[in-house]
Amino acid sequence: QNLLLFNCVEDNKLFQYLQAGLAVIATDTIGQQEIFSEQPDIGRVIPNQNPLALAQALEDFLQTPEKLNSAKLAALRAAKEQFCWEQQEKTLLQAAEISLNGKIKY
Repeated sequence: QNLLLFNCVEDNKLFQYLQAGLAVIATDTIGQQEIFSEQPDIGRVIPNQNPLALAQALEDFLQTPEKLNSAKLAALRAAKEQFCWEQQEKTLLQAAEISLNGKIKY
């Protein structure tokens, strides 16, 4: 059950990396896939438990600085335009309202 939960949620660290303008190399979980499906330019998704894939992703960024810089800019843009309070507020408040009262006031 814990493995299923881990596979389905987005890692909070990912959002912090975006806010910091860092290119992201994330493991292939359902939650991370969801973020990358919306913002594919923020970095790379690699298979879980695959050190070779991690090494290749790192090497790719190191050997092609333009890809690294592009991913960094995309990360900042994603944090500012999508994954910020101003964009997520209504969704989060609606989820809280449903959870607490079973209905939406909006």
